[in-house]
Amino acid sequence: MAFVDDLKVTVTTKSKEIVKKAKETAEVIQLKTKISAEKSKIDDVYKEIGKKYYDEKSATVDETYIPMFERVNTSIEKIEQLKKEIEYISRDKAEKQADEEATEETVNEEVVEDVVESVTEEIEIIEEIAE
Repeated sequence: MAFVDDLKVTVTTKSKEIVKKAKETAEVIQLKTKISAEKSKIDDVYKEIGKKYYDEKSATVDETYIPMFERVNTSIEKIEQLKKEIEYISRDKAEKQADEEATEETVNEEVVEDVVESVTEEIEIIEEIAE
């Protein structure tokens, strides 16, 4: 029985150590998550500062910042170009849809004309037989 009692004590002790370690790990993860959130807030403020500086100083920028301003300007130009491409694709899609609707209308008109012509022919045949 001493062996079983020793085993119970060992298992209990190890289980408590595992639970304690798991709690510590969870706490560390929570703290690291909070640290990440605070870093994200700092990055947002840095972005805000940078945007404000860019907006205020773009005309009289210090030489140190010229390469960064150029990268921003290049990205702004690229965004405008991409927006134009989206507009073109969207307009092209709308035009295609309008063409499809017009084609469908034409096809429907042709079908109606064919049916009217066919019915008219049948009426003429019936009238000839009736005479």
